[in-house]
Amino acid sequence: MFTGLPMQAVLGVAALFAARITYWGSQLRAPSQSAGQFIAGNGTTDSYDFIVVGAGTTGCVVASRLAEHKQWRILLLEAGPDEMFSHTFPMVQIADPQATFLDWNFTTVPQTHSGAGLNGRRNLMSAGRVMGGTSSINHLLYIRGNREDYNIWSREGADGWNWKEVLPYFIRAENNQNDDLLKTGLHGHKGPLRIEDNPNQDIYLADLLFEAAKESNLYNADSNGESQLGFAPTQINAFRGYRWSAATAYLRPSKQKHRSNLHVISNAQVTRIVVDPETKKATGVEFMVVDGVTPPALRLVTAKKEIILSAGAMNSPKLLLLSGIGPKDELEKHKIPQLVDLPVGQNLQDHLQVQMVFTTNDTRVGLSMEQLTNPAGISQYATNGTGVFSESNVISFGFFHIPELGRLDGTPPTFPHIQTAIVNTAVYPPEELILRQNLAPETVPLYYTNTENMLKSGFIISPLFLHPKSTGTVTLSDANPMSPPIIDPKFLSVEDDVKVYAKGKYCHNQTELKRT
Repeated sequence: MFTGLPMQAVLGVAALFAARITYWGSQLRAPSQSAGQFIAGNGTTDSYDFIVVGAGTTGCVVASRLAEHKQWRILLLEAGPDEMFSHTFPMVQIADPQATFLDWNFTTVPQTHSGAGLNGRRNLMSAGRVMGGTSSINHLLYIRGNREDYNIWSREGADGWNWKEVLPYFIRAENNQNDDLLKTGLHGHKGPLRIEDNPNQDIYLADLLFEAAKESNLYNADSNGESQLGFAPTQINAFRGYRWSAATAYLRPSKQKHRSNLHVISNAQVTRIVVDPETKKATGVEFMVVDGVTPPALRLVTAKKEIILSAGAMNSPKLLLLSGIGPKDELEKHKIPQLVDLPVGQNLQDHLQVQMVFTTNDTRVGLSMEQLTNPAGISQYATNGTGVFSESNVISFGFFHIPELGRLDGTPPTFPHIQTAIVNTAVYPPEELILRQNLAPETVPLYYTNTENMLKSGFIISPLFLHPKSTGTVTLSDANPMSPPIIDPKFLSVEDDVKVYAKGKYCHNQTELKRT
């Protein structure tokens, strides 16, 4: 997402974490021992009450909650492998497990209105292909979304989804370790989802940022509180120095509670949802175990009650289209018989981040490559789970309302249009820019005034527009389930979106750090 510590640097210090693993072994089991009843191929039965496709954030929650009903049998299918223990270290997000085998590594089609500095004008679209989904490879940041988003959903017909109705479920999910936030009544401490303050709130850059925010009346103690507006410290999904993914929070307890009614299969590539052509009812799924060991064979399992499709924003529409659910012209193009005519794959919405990179000779401001590879910091984390390697490198989120947009879209003054991330490092080796950002080689020199700055102390300010008007599509490459979908987000195809990004830059110009 933001920075890239060379993977070889991470691998080179792996041995130092052995003591850390042993020390916390009683607190956190290795993922290979977790998550329901892991079975492969021939171990499956041919019928379940519920089948959940995709063990990402949603899939883990749904499967775990369904398994609380002992009379039901649940099958959870995940296309990726089990979590790697090394990726439970927060510092690994600096090395970016995105753009690895734990990521679907989607790319967009060439973009007309954006991406001029990228290889082929193609954006990388990260999505977790691992137990826990993107919660197992992201930057650990805990953000619920704005209350007005839920109220808009409710007004548009999503009954039961307004803010007052969903808040109790957020509270129920949380195991928040911040006592001050718990006193607000907006957070919980009995749920499975561990949430802690990001450990880097006392660093020099955070001091500068939050002092300036307070002077400008833009400080907010909680981005998940009464209001999102302003700069707030970040909270992360972590526990005692470990990432706390959806798989850790919801599947591991299922194993510990001996829920034998929950079966989980990793490396299970679903190829089709089976739909009865007469009743139009989904009755089962076809899948293959693709792990390099199990002989490839198509398997069919049926569902007595429901199939929950939670394969993500790209793979869910892809699977529906492969199953004959979608626009007639798209299906006919690939000789797939249409069963249900629905606008599947339309109205894709995503938002670009604009990264503004700053480097400095002041080693107190942001982390340099030297600090990120300092053996003392590595040893500190290996010994007691603290320090640089226990944190997310995003120290703050800032949210801003743009009054003129509010007048146009009818949103209240508490509704943010711009979100920004403040990142406490600007380390970007050239090869990482090319690999993880898909930057064209000729663009790399434009990112920094000179290549030496790429390893120096610094920070990143990265605004994004929360509600773009530009919408795109997800369609099929062909009828082969193993082929990636065609993703065209049509970034910045609506002129109004460009104007909002310009406003985002203006917002940050108004909140310059006042102490140098």
